[in-house]
Order: sequence, then structure tokens, then C-alpha cells
Amino acid sequence: MIVRGAGNNANWVGDHIDFLKDFIGTDTRTANGGNGDYDGTTGLPTTFTLTLSGLPAEEYSWLSYHHDTEHVFTSFKIEYSSDSGTSFTEIPGPFVGTDSTAAGTPASSQTYTGTPDPNPANLPSSAQFNFSAVAGQDVVLRFTPFSMPGVHQQIWIMNAFELTSSGDSDGDGMPDSYESANGLDPILTMPVMTSTSMVSQTFKNTGARMAFLTTGMKPIPTTPIPMATA
Repeated sequence: MIVRGAGNNANWVGDHIDFLKDFIGTDTRTANGGNGDYDGTTGLPTTFTLTLSGLPAEEYSWLSYHHDTEHVFTSFKIEYSSDSGTSFTEIPGPFVGTDSTAAGTPASSQTYTGTPDPNPANLPSSAQFNFSAVAGQDVVLRFTPFSMPGVHQQIWIMNAFELTSSGDSDGDGMPDSYESANGLDPILTMPVMTSTSMVSQTFKNTGARMAFLTTGMKPIPTTPIPMATA
């Protein structure tokens, strides 16, 4: 971990300096164990992977911070795997780094100091996206720096991350809080119905309360419904 000093940190006057004052990451320089410069096509990538184990099968929101109170501002891409690293999906970017201190090798085109917007989550370098976890599978995040000549674009950094659960235990697209408040079972998943005719043929109890997702007709009965007989 790299911990920046008070002089650099003073260049950030916004909120939550504790989110930005130190970082982990990877060095793409060959002298420091990396694979050299990589622009997404030319060269060999140097990657940083982060594995999240034991996550319940839900939808998650990810927010990570990639800001240096000194000079580092390397751009990067993000991929994620929900099957323990067997396959990866790229998150649409671009993702960039930002810094707070003028100059550097090379110098960034703009420095960010926390004014007028003091919230570090709103920095261009803060990465936000959603992903789904699968029961029994690790989620693997893979970060690939787009390194270029000049030390401050050859180091990739991450200060901190926040992971927020959707609170959807059965993965049906409705938060647990909504299902509980409306008399639905937050851990009961019903088969997806793709047409109203299938719903009417399967569920004949017109007094049952049903919730329907906009992505398909998915009935969630509050009480067991007997199957109709011909």
C-alpha cells in the first residue's frame, strides 16, 4: 500500500480524504515486475485481480475510487466474472484516473481538488457499475491499466471500494423490502411466465394478489393457488 503524505493530501480540500489518501494497485513497468506499456492493443497487459468470495446470489452495485492526491492518473478497463474466473465480461468504459497535484510525468490535463464538488464519488475516476453474484461462485474483478510512457501513467491505483447489495434474496428483481411490505415472500422465486395466456391458464384464483415485473409476466402469489382442472 502507498500512503501519500500530508503535503499531497492538502491538495484535496473536498470530503472523505480517507477515501483518497492511500492506495493499492499495480506497476506496469518491467523493472518493477510489470509487462510494460499497453494501450489496449499493442503490448502485453499487466492486470490486477480482486476476488470476492461468499457473496449471496444477488445484484450488487460497485463504486471504487481511483484518485491520487499526487500525480498518478492512469486509465484502465474493468472486466468481471461471476463464475469464479472462467469467463469475463467487460464493463463499458472508459475508466480514467485523476490527480490533485499539478505537474507530473506526464502532467494530467486537469487536476481535481474537491472544489466546487467535494464528493469523491463524483470524480471522473470513480467507477460505478452493477453485477450479479451466483451462489457458490466467486466474483472476480479484473483491472487492466492502459499504461503509457511516463511514470504517472504506468502505475494503476485503487484507493477504496464500496459494495452495496440490492437486498433481493431470491433474485426476482424486486427488493426484499418491497416484497415484505406487500405481503410477498422475499425468498420465494416463481417460474417466469412470458404471456398473459400462460398466467391465466396456470393461475385461476382471481382473488390472489400478484405482482408483475415489467420484464415479463411473473406472478408472485401471496398464498398457494390450486391448479385448475379441465
